[in-house]
Amino acid sequence: MDHVIAYCLLLWNLFAISNTSLIYTIIIGSVLAGLYCLLIPFYEAIDKRIGLAPVWLTKLEITSAQLRYVRTKNKRANGNYVRALQLVIYQAECPICGNEVLIEKGKYAHKMRLVGVCNESPREHIFSFDHVTKKGKLLR
Repeated sequence: MDHVIAYCLLLWNLFAISNTSLIYTIIIGSVLAGLYCLLIPFYEAIDKRIGLAPVWLTKLEITSAQLRYVRTKNKRANGNYVRALQLVIYQAECPICGNEVLIEKGKYAHKMRLVGVCNESPREHIFSFDHVTKKGKLLR
């Protein structure tokens, strides 16, 4: 997103775009960025079958929730199953220290994954997460 704003400002400086068109560019860019932020969790859930739910979709006391794209029992005319989005909460007790483990986006070596992270020791107590089997193991 920062690249888009920088590119628009560069074009404005190079081609001396009027103030009005700069304002329109900023407004359109802001609307598109807002739509992107609202829709990306749904796209991720549909594409990867699970994703983190946006904060605005959950109650305030819920720390971590997920959107799951699950197969229903119904079939379409072409034989494919109908899928539905579900708002779910996965949490567990840390087998090492007994505190709560929540699902978060992985960082560093676990980038592009959802992992279970202990709220007492988030650097050391990191677990794999499989939403299908609902099992995981300690990651090193």
